[in-house]
Amino acid sequence: MKKQIRLIATIVICIAVLGGAWFLLSDSDNAKQAEESSSASAREEQMNLMTHKKGDMLRIHVANEKGGYTAECTADTVNVENLDGIPMNDSAVSEILSAPVSIRANTQIADGEQRMAEFGLAGNTGEVTMTFQDGSEEVLSVGDTVPGSEVASHYVFYQNGVYVVYDTYLKAFLYGEQDLVTGQLTPENDSFTIQSASLSGSGFEEPIALELTDTQELSGYLLNSYQLTAPFSYPTDLASAEEYLSSFFGLTANAVVKIQPTDEEIVEYGLKEPWAKIEVAYKDAGGTAQSFALQTAAPDAQGNAFCIVDGIPVVYQCNLADVAWISETAENLVSREVLVPALRSLRSVSIQKESGESITLEIREADAAGSDTDSGSDAYQVFYGEQELDLDSFKNYYYMLVSQSADEVLLENLPSADGMSVAAVVTYEYADESRAADIVTYYQESDRELYAEINQGERGCRLPYTQLQQMLTCLDQLIAGEKIEARY
Repeated sequence: MKKQIRLIATIVICIAVLGGAWFLLSDSDNAKQAEESSSASAREEQMNLMTHKKGDMLRIHVANEKGGYTAECTADTVNVENLDGIPMNDSAVSEILSAPVSIRANTQIADGEQRMAEFGLAGNTGEVTMTFQDGSEEVLSVGDTVPGSEVASHYVFYQNGVYVVYDTYLKAFLYGEQDLVTGQLTPENDSFTIQSASLSGSGFEEPIALELTDTQELSGYLLNSYQLTAPFSYPTDLASAEEYLSSFFGLTANAVVKIQPTDEEIVEYGLKEPWAKIEVAYKDAGGTAQSFALQTAAPDAQGNAFCIVDGIPVVYQCNLADVAWISETAENLVSREVLVPALRSLRSVSIQKESGESITLEIREADAAGSDTDSGSDAYQVFYGEQELDLDSFKNYYYMLVSQSADEVLLENLPSADGMSVAAVVTYEYADESRAADIVTYYQESDRELYAEINQGERGCRLPYTQLQQMLTCLDQLIAGEKIEARY
């Protein structure tokens, strides 16, 4: 009997324990559901502090720890006092114009107006005053950041209430003048044609200067040819020049340091006699002439330097380590091609072989009556004697001819060609008869190497013999009527 009583008692205790556990779990779930419901409700119950239409705001005055700003506004423009003629940050302008359209509070603090100091809203607080087209005015104060908030937020005082507002709605009220200035120093390269560029300054022994000499299309490629004009005169390598010139564009500052600097401050920042200065002239996609100039002070140990763009009264800080032109030299830019005359500037190109045989390819304007050639830039024909050559094959051959690459470029102390046998002579005659012909004489310096001399000692280079052999082989194929394929 006692055993039965003990068994019944044990069962009763187990049921009680299980029931309590179930109650606790059920209560915990209910609490969690209530918390989630409350959180969802809070999200759904964000309050509109003010709602205006875009374009309603006439003026905004912001006072904050960054100094704030004052701006006159229209539907799509912002004119900030002290920033006349200074390019603005497009994102900041958009934030200002959208500021009063919809500001939503996440939470209202109970009795917050009685405890303003707790939220950084007493004394010298950040204050925003917005004046609207109808003459009305809205004023709010921005206090401390909200500690422990998952979303960056500030306390805001508005119309006798203290609210928690996400920074998403407050960006325009947290800016200082420097935040409104764009950090883009030079334009993005958007199909520009660079006409000239120079790099000079106290950080360089001699300036480096380039000028556009020609733009031509070869085998479907549009090629810009540039000439070094300082520290010496010499054609540039096509790829190297394009990469070098492109590095001047799209430069962005790390920070805006000073707006409207005085002459004394320009000296203080090391910009009176700049360490480096770039000057670039270009034509934009519409063909309009444009230019810019950028000056930098000597870089510090971290590669940062103060800089200024001509015509803009702002001192920036930029990171010169990201700019390829800082470490460039003129020697790295010289062309490795033997000679690259513009095809459409020629009236003929003659190739004299080692045997003495000379082949002349004549370039004529297209015969409008009977030519099958394309119009526009291809409105020309090429003849070997009276034999018209396939135009695509000729262009591919010509690209091969002018893209011969030297292993070594010689600007001075040229070797004597005495005792060297002539392997070939290429003569370029120009349509402009006042322009002297360019002549490249190839000498066989060794079994595997050629010495090419341009215009009888103007400059020289060394290149593999195989390049000349390939060029002469394709020449024979071209005049035999064979198809010359592009090789690149």
